Amino acid sequence: MKAKILLSAVALALAFAGTALAVDDFQCFKAKDTAKAFVKTSASVDDTFAGSTVTDFKKPFLLCDSASIAGDAQSTPGARLSCYKVKGAKLPAKIPYSVTDDFGARIEEIQKVFVVCDGQAIAP
Repeated sequence: MKAKILLSAVALALAFAGTALAVDDFQCFKAKDTAKAFVKTSASVDDTFAGSTVTDFKKPFLLCDSASIAGDAQSTPGARLSCYKVKGAKLPAKIPYSVTDDFGARIEEIQKVFVVCDGQAIAP
């Protein structure tokens, strides 16, 4: 169940990179700030569902690495995402969203933000 939630969160974060663009699959690992260097902060986050909202970033949560599911081509093999647990937007009502991926087509409902992923710079 946790894996499905995490996969859904990452898929949601990546879903809006563009309909016509190739988007890599990602495999996510639990992450912990062992140096305690992360400082809780608030930032404005813009997305398709909630628009522009102030989001409270609480702590590092996942590190996602570009991956290949079922032999899919990777457009950016070195791409990584740092994902954070957040207190963010809650939509006024659940929104059904049509998803088609390596596992088929389905309708998922979304309502609350709890993870935000930030792309890392890729060294040449």
